[in-house]
Amino acid sequence: TFNYTIPLTGGCGSVNATGTITVNPNPTVNAGSDITVCDGTSITLVGTGASTYSWDNGAVNGASFNASNTTTYTVTATDGNGCTDTDAVTITVNSLPSVSVNSPSSCSGSSATVTATASGGSGTYSTYSWVTRPGGVSDPGNNASFSSGTAGTYGVTVTDNNSCTSSEGQGTVTVQAQPNAGTISGTNNTNIGQTTSLSSDGDNGGAWTSSNDGIATVNSSGVVTGVSAGNVTITYTVSATSPCSTDATDTYAVTVNSSTIS
Repeated sequence: TFNYTIPLTGGCGSVNATGTITVNPNPTVNAGSDITVCDGTSITLVGTGASTYSWDNGAVNGASFNASNTTTYTVTATDGNGCTDTDAVTITVNSLPSVSVNSPSSCSGSSATVTATASGGSGTYSTYSWVTRPGGVSDPGNNASFSSGTAGTYGVTVTDNNSCTSSEGQGTVTVQAQPNAGTISGTNNTNIGQTTSLSSDGDNGGAWTSSNDGIATVNSSGVVTGVSAGNVTITYTVSATSPCSTDATDTYAVTVNSSTIS
């Protein structure tokens, strides 16, 4: 309340004037509590305590967005009387870890070691979740490395000590079949100067060899040619392909008779 005395000109006394000035209090705005989230987390900033809210750094009151960097957001709030107040909230953003998986090979009947390699994030990793694996392969559990003899794709996510989880990393296990020389079949005798053809029901592309080319030779197709009378062992060998290391062989005894073709 105010009271003014206003003197009049010409010595005619004065006039008193009174009135009231109302001072409205500023609103008390609350921007919310500081929080820590993982990169990419959807957050929504909502101010309270006034009528309208204007945020900096591109935020809109009540609208969600994905957090990507640690940022302090300040809100200016205005009430119905046009009075304002400000408050701020800090969103701390933790980076996500990442993970890769190797792509090992094994020989059929043996196992390969599947290994997840995590990096980034907090640097300490609490959980490995193998979310992709071939059918029939049991969950290896919370392990960064395990053995498997099953071919296919293996995928894992990791969670760090900030509870931030990576996107999936994948690797592929390849299983190489053991070489198979099969069983040799064909006529087991011939004459000098004559031939007999042998074959194998094993893998194609193997090598034919004779234990004694002086008695009989054999070509790359398994055709045996008698050279002199005697007995010879014909061998069919299929070489191993890495990571397999043991070649496969089968043998067949052939007799070369002394009869010759004139």
